Order: sequence, then structure tokens, then C-alpha cells
Amino acid sequence: MSSFTNRLSHITLGALLATSAGLPALADDTEIYHSQAAMTGAQPNVLFILDTSGSMDTTVIPTAPPYDPNTTYASAGCSSDRIYYSVNSDTAPSCGSSNWFPVASNTCNTSQAALATSGAWPTFGNPRKQAGQYRTVSGKTSWRSIAGGNATPVEYVDDEGTHGATTGDSKVYIYNGGTGWDTSPHSLWSGSALTGTYRFYSANYLNYKAGPGTPTPKTRLEIVRDVAIDLASSLNGVNLGLMRYSTDAQGGYVLNAVQNIATSRSAIINTLQGFSPTAGNGGTPLSETYYEAALYLKGGNVDYGNRSSPGLSVAASRVSGGSQYKSPLEYQCQKNYVVYLTDGAPTLDTDANAKIASMIGKSACAADPYEPYHDGGWVTGSGICMDDLAGWLSNPQTDLAPSLPGSQTALTYMIGFGSDLAASMDYMNNIARAGGTEHAYTASDVPTLTAAPADYLRRHPGRKLDLRDALDRGERLQPCPDQQ
Repeated sequence: MSSFTNRLSHITLGALLATSAGLPALADDTEIYHSQAAMTGAQPNVLFILDTSGSMDTTVIPTAPPYDPNTTYASAGCSSDRIYYSVNSDTAPSCGSSNWFPVASNTCNTSQAALATSGAWPTFGNPRKQAGQYRTVSGKTSWRSIAGGNATPVEYVDDEGTHGATTGDSKVYIYNGGTGWDTSPHSLWSGSALTGTYRFYSANYLNYKAGPGTPTPKTRLEIVRDVAIDLASSLNGVNLGLMRYSTDAQGGYVLNAVQNIATSRSAIINTLQGFSPTAGNGGTPLSETYYEAALYLKGGNVDYGNRSSPGLSVAASRVSGGSQYKSPLEYQCQKNYVVYLTDGAPTLDTDANAKIASMIGKSACAADPYEPYHDGGWVTGSGICMDDLAGWLSNPQTDLAPSLPGSQTALTYMIGFGSDLAASMDYMNNIARAGGTEHAYTASDVPTLTAAPADYLRRHPGRKLDLRDALDRGERLQPCPDQQ
């Protein structure tokens, strides 16, 4: 999973935590933050809904993370004291190739900085160029093609007239005699001995290319599973739960109750590891599962979770294991989030329309301003209540836990991925806006799936933080009235 490094390691799944409106003043940015749990005892509730529909079996080739010269990549057999090269080809050599020469033999000044930063010279996007080696064949020493493993000087055409064997040397033109350079040109680059065009590669770049630079194809479900495992393995100070779709396309159910990650970590990881890469099955009951999530958050009666497959909502999510959900909301200041990961628009998703309308106090859900598309067309009415329910969950006038002081709400993050998602983005954005999170985030692969919302954090510093960063650093919240 992790290509999730550098900035990606700090921005996960696009699930952001909102800081409260009245934050206490802090001395400066270096002040140590105390976690929300330590200050209030009210850890945030985060409920992941995983798309397990049949289309999640689709195989994708993740986009490779960019090469980072500041990272020393795990060795694939390339030696750091060698420069590798391709000749008359843009196919990079393997670490076992004989196309290499010692780093110490490289006299090409223009290539040295590029190899240290981009890992190749000429840099990618630029054509290969002529290079030569001053070496001896049959007793004659001259500039000719590079011989693999030879330790004699190597020069690139770009240095002609500007740089010789060493910086500051007045001999800046290659020459078949003496040390191999002269103070005047000899037109060797236009001769028949130096017609080959080359690209040089650093060992670190080839180690990158053999590792994270060549990602392994994965199914969409495998990608989401691995992201969730990474989060469950590293998050602290949060109550985390999981839901999934029912394979009969009728709603979804609670796989793992929202519980303290400190004690539920192993159980959640075991659940996720149980998903095989091709375990996707059924339709996309987006709103039916969302409705079940709302029932769970507010402590309503179990609905789809009593008749779902291949399992039912777990006993830990219910009051005494019965037919009513046990709401995870315990404190008035507790933050609550639904993080929805899906690869497409709703299908076979009309059964909960009337139920959602009744829950939010309407006779019917409002017509969607944007229609989603799936497999060439939207099934009329599918998912029509998603934005209505998102707006209701995030509305301060809503109270998911009437027994607590104040009004308890939940924000909804929509993270979509997959090549067929573009036509439904207006629909997804509308849900996210209603759910209090501005817009949906897209990701076609693992790295960007974990990096989605960095732009929002940059545009609104201090207002919303990514899930892992917020929980690792802790939200700066005033103590809850019911925890003082």
C-alpha cells in the first residue's frame, strides 16, 4: 500500500475533520496539541462505507507515485556507484544489465545535476543525445561508443565547448589524443564513431522503477481494502466502524461497530483482510446503505441489516444484540463522520426512497438537480434521496441524539474513483455539498485516493484537517460541557 508517502502519508481518504468554531487561542504553531480524547473523552466517530458492488472487481493499474530524489528506494540490485544507460532506445535497462559505467567515469557536467534530481539525463520528455567513451580497442585509444563496465571517461555532446574532463579545464573539446580533450574543436561528434544516442539513469531511479515506479495491477476493491487497512493500522484517538453493501443489492449492513480503534483495531483489520480482491458482488445501493448508516448513527431500528447478505449487522452495533441499533454518539461535542467510498452511481437503489423521506420529515425527496449515470444510463429514481439525507444529517436543526444537550450532526465525505465516474461527478458533488464537505473527491488509484483533499487544507488552513493528521495531532477543542 504504500506508495502513500511524503504528502500522501499525511492526507488520507479525503476524510477531513472540522475544527470547532470557538477554538481556544494557542501560543504558536509549535505548541503541542492535546488529543480530543485527552481533553474531552469524546473521540470522533468515523463510519466508513465500502462499495462492494460487482464493478469493484474491475482491475486497474494504479498510477505510480512520482520519483523522489530525496528517497533512497529499496535496492532491486542496482549499484549506487554505477550509471546505467540505454542506447538508441528509451527503454530503461534493468539492474542486471551490462549497460553501465562507474559514476566516477562520468565527465559530463550537464548530466550530473539532472541524474541527482530527476534520475535520468536527458530528462524525460527530451530526446536522447550523443555520448562517447575514451577507450582503447586493439591498441588504439579514441572516442567511440560506450562499452558496458568500462571505467574510462564518458562524455556527452552537450559539454562540447563548455566543460572538459574537470571544471575549469581549458580543454573543453573531445580529441583523439593525449588525455582526450583539447582547447580547439575537432568535430568528432559529427563523425561515424559517435552516432549512438544515449539516456543515462541513476541507480536510485532504476530501483524506484523496479519498485513503486511499476505498480502492480489491483482491483478497485483491493485498492479500497488496502487503504482502509492502512488507516485502521495507523489511526489513533478515533472510534472507527465499517459498513458494506448487501450482495442482494438491498441496502447494506454494519460489519464492525463504531468502537475505539485502540481495542477494535485487530478486529477491523481482520474483517478487511477477509475481502478477496474479487469479492465484489451485486448492485450499488448507495442511498439504501446510507439510510442504514443514518439509522445506526441515530439509534434507530435495524432495517436492511436484518436481512442482508452475506451477513447481518453485527451484534455489537445493536442494543443488547436486538433489533435496535446502539448509537455510537455518546457526547454532545463528539464529531461524527460518514466516509463513503464508491466507484459509481446508484443502481437498483429505490427501495429506501420513501423511508428516507419519512426520516427527514418530507413527503418525498426533492428532484435531483443532477442525474448520475451508470453503465450507460441512470435507473430512474435510484439514489434520488442521497443529497436530501446528507443535508439532513449535517443540518444543525437535526438532532441525531436527542438525549444529549445540543444538536448532534454528521458530515459526509464522498470519495469516488474509477474510469466511469466522470459522468456522475455533479451528482456526487451535490451530495458532498449537502453533507457539509464542499465537494466530492476523486481518485483512480491508491496514491491519489489517500491524497484527495490537500487542496482544501491549503485553501482553508486551520478549518479542516485530514483525518490522520487531525487525529494524530488532536483537535483543539474546548472541553465538552458534559465532560467538565
